[in-house]
Amino acid sequence: MIRYAFIIILLLSLLASGCDQAGSPLSVPIGKVLSNPRNYEGKTITLSGTVGETMSVVVLKAFQLSDDTGQIFVVTERMLPKQGEKLRIKGTVVEAFSLGNQTLTVFQEQIQPPR
Repeated sequence: MIRYAFIIILLLSLLASGCDQAGSPLSVPIGKVLSNPRNYEGKTITLSGTVGETMSVVVLKAFQLSDDTGQIFVVTERMLPKQGEKLRIKGTVVEAFSLGNQTLTVFQEQIQPPR
């Protein structure tokens, strides 16, 4: 049941995600983003970490990224990375949902257009 709710929430976050942001990204620890996501909402930032669980349902692709400070779900349009892979990705922070004191913050990976 929780897994299905998570899938629906991630789909909604894809729909609500913003367009490409200009400017160079900030390098931010995941824990810092999760402790105060409002400071990063709508800004392009860079996260680094190790890939954990991955999930693909129809057009939704997501994976968990973790560093020493925390873990966050990443929504992507690219092929899913392998579990254990080290990544440095650029994107935006999105609040997928908030219900009472429960909040799900996800990271929408930014896709670089071909040059």
